[in-house]
Amino acid sequence: MVAPWAKGSQMSPVRDLAPPVVPPIKKTQLLQILSVDKLDQEKMFSVTLAINLCIDDVCEEVIVIDKLKVPIPLCNTDISSIQLPGDGSIAGFATELGSKIGNSAVDLVIEKLGLGDYVSKQDCREGALVGKGNSCPSISLPIPADLLSCHPTLYCTGIACCAAVDIKVTQLFLQTWLAVDPCDFELSVGLGSWMYNKTLLDLDWGIERELVIVDALKIKYKIDKLDAQKSFQIDLSVIVCIDGTCEMIPVVSQLLVPIPFCNTNGTLSLPGGSINGYLTHLAGDVTDTAIDLVLNTLGIKEFVSDQACTVPTSASGQGCTQISVPPLLPQGVSCSVDNSCHGFQCCADIDLKITRRSLDVYLQVDPCNFVLSVGFGEWSLNVSLFTYTWGTIETQSLGNAIDIRYECEKQL
Repeated sequence: MVAPWAKGSQMSPVRDLAPPVVPPIKKTQLLQILSVDKLDQEKMFSVTLAINLCIDDVCEEVIVIDKLKVPIPLCNTDISSIQLPGDGSIAGFATELGSKIGNSAVDLVIEKLGLGDYVSKQDCREGALVGKGNSCPSISLPIPADLLSCHPTLYCTGIACCAAVDIKVTQLFLQTWLAVDPCDFELSVGLGSWMYNKTLLDLDWGIERELVIVDALKIKYKIDKLDAQKSFQIDLSVIVCIDGTCEMIPVVSQLLVPIPFCNTNGTLSLPGGSINGYLTHLAGDVTDTAIDLVLNTLGIKEFVSDQACTVPTSASGQGCTQISVPPLLPQGVSCSVDNSCHGFQCCADIDLKITRRSLDVYLQVDPCNFVLSVGFGEWSLNVSLFTYTWGTIETQSLGNAIDIRYECEKQL
């Protein structure tokens, strides 16, 4: 049989026949569903993985992993050596992220810089520090600025500030303070949860010091004691180092903080309550500042010198036949007759417990001008013999520790 349109057939071929009907192909899909949640308190990722297979419009979901908790290694290990996306720098990381900087990226930078315990995402300028006003009129606070706000510390003995810090991926906030406690003789410097305490007895007044909190965060401070103004002068700055470049944030400069009520005369009290107690407190670490504190407490700093005295040679006073050095002198005292043959020059070794000082002591009678002169260290006294009652013991007090007693009797 020949097909109707085959060669030799008498029928003409049909050219407009419809194409054969093909059954529609059913839609087939294979979907992978992944869900990751971050559990900050547990420092875990919660991971869910499912496969959704659809054949002939019939779908079936197969859960492979359901809420599997995976520890977050970046929060549990030292990440300082981790290479950040981009060129490895924080600035490059910020550029890589563009405008899509999320909390995870910020947290990663904070962790990498080691700032977690010292900075906050919450603006401390609005709340705790702002709106307090100046409760200590004697302290001139810095003018509030966009990046800084300050207020006096309790008892008006220091300054506390909130500063905004740019870490490339976001702006963070830190609270820093410096306070002086002259009653307990202590200096406190703090930033966030970090605090540094130092006894003022070991402090070199007016010397700038730098404290390293972490590589990316430092504090620089200087404190001086201005005796004339009876005030402390404070400089405080925060240094932030990112990508090898450090930026200094001045907090306060030459801020004057009056020495408070426990030292109304501008002096600093002795820890331990006494010189012996103070020596116990020092535990052998006796500095020039500590010695000065004792001398101030005794009220004799202006009278004594750290320069050793010397007794004139035996040649002095030669030929003075009517006067001679007493044969029995107290231990630590040596004397010679002065060249006028009318008095003595002595050197006395004084034990002040915290130190020893050798001081010049002299007594001289001027019979021509009727004047009695007495001296001890930098202190001196001239007494007119016209008003002096012969044979009377007179006493002069130096500070709180030294009494000078003298007597002059006229023998006919």
